[in-house]
Amino acid sequence: MGRPKQLLPWPPNAPDARPLVAAAFDAIACVCDAMVVVVGHEADAVLAALGDRPFRSVYVDSAAEMYVSVKAGLAAARDIDPTADVLLHPADHPQVRRETLDTLIQTAAVSSGQAVLPEHRGPGMKLYRAYENWAREKGCNKIRMTYLCDLMPEGLKTLYEDLGYYPIEVNYQKELKPWQLAQD
Repeated sequence: MGRPKQLLPWPPNAPDARPLVAAAFDAIACVCDAMVVVVGHEADAVLAALGDRPFRSVYVDSAAEMYVSVKAGLAAARDIDPTADVLLHPADHPQVRRETLDTLIQTAAVSSGQAVLPEHRGPGMKLYRAYENWAREKGCNKIRMTYLCDLMPEGLKTLYEDLGYYPIEVNYQKELKPWQLAQD
């Protein structure tokens, strides 16, 4: 990929594409009084991609687990307004619908002090279930799922584990150039 996914153009190949992080920011800004952006790897480039949008930035170690970013964002939000409801939104989800945001806000209004977690399983789950059923019909007793390291590794890892998969190996890849011969 060569750069953080937050900087990839969204929508891809569109003439009016903007960085993914900007699209995700804009998707929820309409329901937020203030915004906090938590950054780690390539922080300056990610912040620059947001242009002149108003927000408070928080830096975290890029090697830290995601919960460290969540804690840092929540602490910054609490500094802005200790009584405000907080909407956590990943920078790689630019297509949240306004109806989803409204539902979250309405649910939070009657669930004060509680976390409200939306759950969505799109058409990919239908494909997965069809694949699993096809494998059973063919007499398979095991199936494997693979994902690319730069394609939502934590989200897919969690999904696969939630579906009953467990890790069995790690694969490495190297591009071979025909003009570069290995030396002894």
